[in-house]
Amino acid sequence: MRHRGGRFFVEEIGATRQPLPGSVDDAIADIATIFHWPPSAYHAMPLAELASWREAARLRSGAADDE
Repeated sequence: MRHRGGRFFVEEIGATRQPLPGSVDDAIADIATIFHWPPSAYHAMPLAELASWREAARLRSGAADDE
């Protein structure tokens, strides 16, 4: 895979407009902390869905109240 200066997530996520973590591992960690899903739950998940669940975890954690 070719690195394109950070555009990978932009192209994959597209118009979902979900906040993106620094890495996929960070998103998985955020989701796992809130929803307690096993690692196998993330394997087939597209990046757009991962970003959506990560945002749901952020909101549920109360982090949205800090803004």
